[in-house]
Amino acid sequence: SAYNGNWAVSNESIHRLEDEDAEIFQMFYTWLYNGQRLHPPGEDFDLDKLPLMLCGVWVFGDKRGVVGLKNTAMESLTSTFEQVDNLPEPSTLCYVYDNTSESSSLRKFFVHLVAINAERQDFSIAAFLKDGKREDSLPVEFGYDLAIALAEVAAVEQPEWFLDPGWEG
Repeated sequence: SAYNGNWAVSNESIHRLEDEDAEIFQMFYTWLYNGQRLHPPGEDFDLDKLPLMLCGVWVFGDKRGVVGLKNTAMESLTSTFEQVDNLPEPSTLCYVYDNTSESSSLRKFFVHLVAINAERQDFSIAAFLKDGKREDSLPVEFGYDLAIALAEVAAVEQPEWFLDPGWEG
């Protein structure tokens, strides 16, 4: 409707997305016409960058209110992180926390992902946070969100007597 009205873009018939990544837009464009899956842009695409790209697609959809795109991006992220030891890189977490709101389901997804891995006996949350790739590079808000999530998980698993508000000690 903007192209048919009195808007500035109607004169040019072009809407410039200058702040958008061309690869993310290409993934959106492809999804728009196939509607089911998100395809990495190009055959020579580095699959290690896929989680970050999928987050970019989710943010693109969030900015424009495209719920179907966000859901597809979340399904793709879920598939990407199904492997037990597959955890997000700091750059992905930084991007998510820089480009989403406090109540974002994308933030909750990554916090939940790390918290679930923290339940495994061979997983050390301290080692995850102190990893050379992550140390001093994770968003502070992620640390707060993770601490809350871990406390909630611990509260569910505690014996009933431990949660008694009358208990002191």
